[in-house]
Amino acid sequence: MHYCKVEGGIVVNVAVFDGEMPEGWASPGDIWVADEQGQIGWLYSDGALHPPAPPELPPPDAALIDAERERRIAAPLTVSVSVGPIAINMDAAAQRNLQGLASVGQYLKAAGSSQTTEFRDFDNNSHALTPDDLVVMGLQVASRIQAVYAASWSIKALDPIPADYADDARWPA
Repeated sequence: MHYCKVEGGIVVNVAVFDGEMPEGWASPGDIWVADEQGQIGWLYSDGALHPPAPPELPPPDAALIDAERERRIAAPLTVSVSVGPIAINMDAAAQRNLQGLASVGQYLKAAGSSQTTEFRDFDNNSHALTPDDLVVMGLQVASRIQAVYAASWSIKALDPIPADYADDARWPA
């Protein structure tokens, strides 16, 4: 059986016994409440234990919106290219590489080349992408980043910034 020691309306200790609390175990004047759920920090009022209210979160600010924006940009993205839809990484290093590949696609197109470039997707599958694929993929990456930035700016412009700023409905799919 669990017993919770209460001081000033707050559980300050928990004791566990095989059965009832042994006679003479508690000091005179101590308040011990039998409760299987109670934990240190819980509140005692009206003869019952209750968990404390969750801490109040600070109101959202621009820094939280920026962090959500970066999290969403870095999430994998499915792009449509000639070989079909493929999922791609979007972390910072992948974005840098994707920008480079888009440039390579432009250079190859300008040179009249149809050479393919091997590309490994999010699932580590290899694809032979054409210069057009590289450019189209780069444009889709840029479009995603631009849309997420625009959503973050719209959310930051709200006064106050809503508590549900991270709700998917506020961001592009």
